[in-house]
Amino acid sequence: MQSFYISNQNNANLIDFEKFLIKHNQKVDTNFDINFYYRNEITSSFYKNKNTIYYNLGCLIYNNKFNKEGLESIHNTLSNKNLKDILVSDNLRGQFCLFIIENNNVSIITDKLGYYGVYLYKKGKRIALSNSIVALAKNNDVTLNKIGVAQYLSENYKYLTYACCDQNIFSEITYLKPGHIYNFNSDT
Repeated sequence: MQSFYISNQNNANLIDFEKFLIKHNQKVDTNFDINFYYRNEITSSFYKNKNTIYYNLGCLIYNNKFNKEGLESIHNTLSNKNLKDILVSDNLRGQFCLFIIENNNVSIITDKLGYYGVYLYKKGKRIALSNSIVALAKNNDVTLNKIGVAQYLSENYKYLTYACCDQNIFSEITYLKPGHIYNFNSDT
């Protein structure tokens, strides 16, 4: 199991993932409060080269290389290709959420089919992201989205863990689209 929580504000009362997961304590120099949590050590999901840090949640395959080796291969490819070319290539596969952190910028890359769900909370100037809608709702001011609740109940009566539809149960929380690159910086 892996999880993350990123916010442009300090999360002193962040949901206690540490009861279940190990927090990765890599120092990241950004204006964001960035927290990654893993069931085991993250050596297979983390790669650092000078000032660039790569995290992978899920299963990332690039150039037939898995997780850490795939992250290193992405880093090496970025010297002559841009990130969008990598995303649309047939060389990138898997169910993943990729993070590239460099010079106070955070790039989040979602997998092509959206298998690894990522949620965005936005209200005023506050932004938070996580793969846990519960963590976002627990740590931020949210309101119930009646249409989202109706969609959820009408489509998920049998499998309550599956998220569907174009809305979710909170008005301030949206899904990140699959196969996209999202960039966040201190101006975001």
